[in-house]
Amino acid sequence: MNEFGTTVAIETGRSQFGQGGTPLPKNFPPVVYLPVLRQVQRVEDAQIMLRQMRDGRLACLAYSALDRLLTCCGEDQPWMWTPTVALDALQQARPFDVLLLDVYIPEESRRYPRS
Repeated sequence: MNEFGTTVAIETGRSQFGQGGTPLPKNFPPVVYLPVLRQVQRVEDAQIMLRQMRDGRLACLAYSALDRLLTCCGEDQPWMWTPTVALDALQQARPFDVLLLDVYIPEESRRYPRS
């Protein structure tokens, strides 16, 4: 549990959502906010931040609202938003095993890019 409720973990199976992985729930937000490695001018240059879990799986963190991303990741965390339907393309470009929604990152575990 986090301050926003139960965290949603969706297994992707390193394939498209719904094809070998778990389909997104029907009430999943239509857009998500994603932490990125650094601030960029063009969305094509953005690199989503992936985190390795204790069990070795690679997780993509997504947030259902911008205020949740800033609360959970810190005010200095660069971010981008994307329509949920674009998660398939992101997963294909930079494969991950699990999609986690609204996960709180303790301050000591936050990673900010160097300017």
